[in-house]
Parts: sequence; C-alpha cells; structure tokens
Amino acid sequence: MPLHRLTIVGVEHTAETSGFHRVQSDLPQLAFAGDEKRVYEEAIGEQDRAFIGLCQGTGSGIPWAETMRLMRKIQEFRLLPDGVRAPASTVR
Repeated sequence: MPLHRLTIVGVEHTAETSGFHRVQSDLPQLAFAGDEKRVYEEAIGEQDRAFIGLCQGTGSGIPWAETMRLMRKIQEFRLLPDGVRAPASTVR
C-alpha cells in the first residue's frame, strides 16, 4: 500500500500528517494519533453529511468561487520550473 505524507514547515514548528489518522510535530499540542479505520470512516461520514446539507441548503461550506481560485493556484504552482520550488525530498 502506498504511503503518502504531507509535511508543513512553519517558521516555528513543523508538522507531518498522513491526512487522516496521524499528525506528528515538534509541538506536542499538534500531535494526534487515532485508529486509522475509525478516523477514516468518521471523516467520510462527516464529508457526506456536509455535502447533503449543502445540497439541501442547510449547510455551509467553501464557496465554489474559492474552490476554483484554489485550483488555479495549484495549477500555477505545478507550472513553476523545478528550480523555483524545493524538491519534495528536501522538504521536511
């Protein structure tokens, strides 16, 4: 099974997450470890409830315009030459 991680390097602290059930950090208050299956299923359930709420007009969420703005920024980042951004292996 492939392993994916996201590392966020801040001015004062660094955090690394699996995306669902684990966050490691040099700041103990940010650390989290949960049961992988339970945390995943709860996240999917919460996402589904939020989507249904939005469809029924009872929920709140990120406006579509903001989603599209973020997608454009991601595309701009992808188009940057390799030398402009740090290689993934150096971001820890």
